[in-house]
Amino acid sequence: LSVRDIADYHAATGTYQVLVDVEHETAHVPALLSSERSTLFATGSVDARVDFSRLGSGAVTASPDGKQATIHLPSPTLAPAVLDPAQTRVVGRQRGLVQRVEDAIGDQPQDDSELYAIASAKLNAAAAKSDLTTRAADNTRSMLTGLSKSLGYDSVTVTFDPPAQAPAP
Repeated sequence: LSVRDIADYHAATGTYQVLVDVEHETAHVPALLSSERSTLFATGSVDARVDFSRLGSGAVTASPDGKQATIHLPSPTLAPAVLDPAQTRVVGRQRGLVQRVEDAIGDQPQDDSELYAIASAKLNAAAAKSDLTTRAADNTRSMLTGLSKSLGYDSVTVTFDPPAQAPAP
């Protein structure tokens, strides 16, 4: 349906698994009568990428003798988590009597969008706590060093902007 240019170097991918457990109860009604608890086991991946689209003319410098190169890049960032549908599934669902009767007489499919949204957020958090961006920086540095050396540079230095600070909660 569409084609677009991509200026990101996807330097590392992490695969994570999380468990999501959500319970909804009706106030002042026993859980046996009206409640729902769903458990989702989710597997997904998060890419760490370096954005080459904003590189200016000063991002790459070479020494006058053409033997040394310095490359300055933005810090790696994390792409949003992508759930793997083949490995993500609801592993448990407990429902009250009211919900079971509604299912029997209704024709509404089960809406698990809340579970999937929570799973995506948990996958993103797991990636943020990991060393994925550090690995992406190392992989980017290695790729650019190899490329630059194949172009005749003897010494290559790759530096990154400091990571953006996460907003305070």
